[in-house]
Amino acid sequence: PNGTNIWYVVARNDCGETRGANWRFVVQACTSPATPATPSPAVGVTLLVAPTLLNWADAARATTYDVYLNGTLVASDLATSQWTVDIGVRNGTNTWYVVARNACGETRGAIWRFVVQPCPRVGTPSTPAPVNNAILTVSPTRLDWAATPGATSYDVVVDGKTVATGITVSEWTCGALGTGSHSWYVIAHNACETVTGPTWKFTVSCTRPSAPLTPSPANTATVTAAPAVLNWADALRATSYDVVVDHVVVATGLTSSQWSCGQLGNGVHTWYVIARNACGATTGAVWRFTISCSAPAAPATPIPTNGSSISIAPLKLNWADSARATAYDVYVDGVQVANGLTASEWTVSRHLIHSLHTWYVVARNACGSTTGPQWSFALRGSGGDDDDEVDHNQ
Repeated sequence: PNGTNIWYVVARNDCGETRGANWRFVVQACTSPATPATPSPAVGVTLLVAPTLLNWADAARATTYDVYLNGTLVASDLATSQWTVDIGVRNGTNTWYVVARNACGETRGAIWRFVVQPCPRVGTPSTPAPVNNAILTVSPTRLDWAATPGATSYDVVVDGKTVATGITVSEWTCGALGTGSHSWYVIAHNACETVTGPTWKFTVSCTRPSAPLTPSPANTATVTAAPAVLNWADALRATSYDVVVDHVVVATGLTSSQWSCGQLGNGVHTWYVIARNACGATTGAVWRFTISCSAPAAPATPIPTNGSSISIAPLKLNWADSARATAYDVYVDGVQVANGLTASEWTVSRHLIHSLHTWYVVARNACGSTTGPQWSFALRGSGGDDDDEVDHNQ
């Protein structure tokens, strides 16, 4: 029975018997092993390749294990809680379980499952950009290729040096590559295999922009008003421009061949343009222009003539064009009645009474203004009443 047991032996012959000493031994209660657990691969997992090892947590009190795969005993009397797979594992769903044993009995574990997904073959990387043997005028900003069938990641090798590993998209953003010939290839991977693509080549033949030409204002020109813009002909291969005026950089990174300048004063101005692209910069010649800006000439030759006496109110006040004027303001009897006129006349738009009237014109341009002399004319009534109001439209 379980527990402590006592026994002894009595020896006999014809002369008598002899009883031996009491001996004792203990029978310990015997328990089967615990249930196998914690499988690897985990239950329900999908694998791209068949496992090379099935293992599980040590089962308490187990001394050996048997392993069953897809209902077949594949290993027995294992002393450790793992089995090195030494048979082919089929694609699809696989089931397995473990029987833990000891001297007292055995315990069968639960049925576990894993799936082996058929692993696709990896294609060959193809369709490079830049295309193979391309000649480029600027360094590419990225290298890319068609997505490779079956690939889950890529390595990129440029000019014999691995520049990227484990990228998951079919492109690599590269830094600026120098002029000359470059070679590159892609290594495509998945869990089953690796395929190295062909070597591709491209050449960067980079040329700086041509020099900026054809300035406006023209070189050495004399202008009577400050230019609103400085411009020049597009420089071949240029992608941007810098502008330097009177030894000061006034604009950088312009994408068109002109610069809107602020007001420049009278005198000589120098300027030049720097054309840029990814390959370098080309500085154009230094150009000059002179701003010789004068205020307009004084308005003259009024109509009605100065000091005249008239009996009918004038429909217009008129004067000769003033040299260099771009606009005129008109004052009548000390009051401004028009401004910004572009023609040298004003259509009278107010009533003039029978009386002496004074008027003058201010001629303007971008350089300043010139006020003309004060003129006068007398508007007399037909009946001698100089105080009646007269409508010039009557």
